[in-house]
Amino acid sequence: MINTRYLIIGNSAGGIGAAEAIREVDKAGSLLVISDEPYPAYSRPMISEHLAQGCPLEKMLYRPGDFYQRLDIQPVSTRRSISLSWTTASRLPGRSCCWLPAACPSFPR
Repeated sequence: MINTRYLIIGNSAGGIGAAEAIREVDKAGSLLVISDEPYPAYSRPMISEHLAQGCPLEKMLYRPGDFYQRLDIQPVSTRRSISLSWTTASRLPGRSCCWLPAACPSFPR
């Protein structure tokens, strides 16, 4: 089982922004990003530019190639649906993930 302080589901602009915001206030807390694609975060609207005009793949990336390593982010790619509880994510590829309850979001009732 993977233990992590922060769990982000989604590796698009919102997920990247959340990871950067977390790193601004917590440089050392473990951070896991789950995505359904094995690629670094990229701009989906730039796909048409790439196909039509040969835009380099590097220009499609939201952040430099070393982004995840530099910010100590562990990316996990899975096409399977995942099961979430308040402290556990399961059905990840060959493993489960556990995070601290204090890191869970709160929702107004």
